[in-house]
Amino acid sequence: MKENILITILFILLLVGCSSEPAVQSKTVEEVLINDGIYQGQAPGRNGVVIVEVKIESQVITDVRIVNHQEDTRYVAEVEVAIVEIPERIVKSNSTQVDVVSKATVTSKAIMKAVEDAITNAK
Repeated sequence: MKENILITILFILLLVGCSSEPAVQSKTVEEVLINDGIYQGQAPGRNGVVIVEVKIESQVITDVRIVNHQEDTRYVAEVEVAIVEIPERIVKSNSTQVDVVSKATVTSKAIMKAVEDAITNAK
């Protein structure tokens, strides 16, 4: 009897784990149909708001420029790396779903969210 209950529970867990529900992902620029232009977005960083400008041409992110931030680059060298590399990664992949810079996770995610905000503002 206990074996049957255990097998039933394991079977249910297996079915739940194999659910066909797709993972939620942010859309790429091609999927939201945005007019060409330069759009501004912002998101909270570790020490304040990160503001970016995103240039879109033919549904492609061609440039991401950080306009303003209060992130601490003096003591955390990785933050400076994130400020340079995250925009480059976003342009290269045409998506905000890029790897964060280790030890600068909050800044990396703030830049990605600011770009998403700019894309939302562009609609």
